[in-house]
Amino acid sequence: MGDIVVYDCEKNNSYCMAMGPGVDLIKVIGMPGDIVDCTKKYADVNGQRIFWQGGGSIIWGTEKYGEMPDMKLRVPDGEYLSDQWVGIECSPDEKQENRTIAYDRYTVKTEAIAGIIVKKIRHDEEFEKTLKNIVY
Repeated sequence: MGDIVVYDCEKNNSYCMAMGPGVDLIKVIGMPGDIVDCTKKYADVNGQRIFWQGGGSIIWGTEKYGEMPDMKLRVPDGEYLSDQWVGIECSPDEKQENRTIAYDRYTVKTEAIAGIIVKKIRHDEEFEKTLKNIVY
């Protein structure tokens, strides 16, 4: 817990309606099996609090909620709870007024984790020059 991990949004099913590279960073605040005390606005786990993004529909493991219920939930097996919103999972099979329903995701699946950040180092001059030449 507390590790910063690199994960692949596509493998995490949290890449719906996203732009840019499909790799992101998160801080892990909940391990599989941890109990999360949820309200409609935020969740508390292991002394950390996360606020739900916009109060939309939320996916938790395989369970889908119109909004996060006031209850205790367990971090699903094979998933890790992030300290922030990690993306949107879309279900093309579910339609609402002729559009796909989008579910906010706050967990990262084990198979989506590409690595763990071990050490932060500062940029050197050569790296800074390289960054200046990148055009988005």
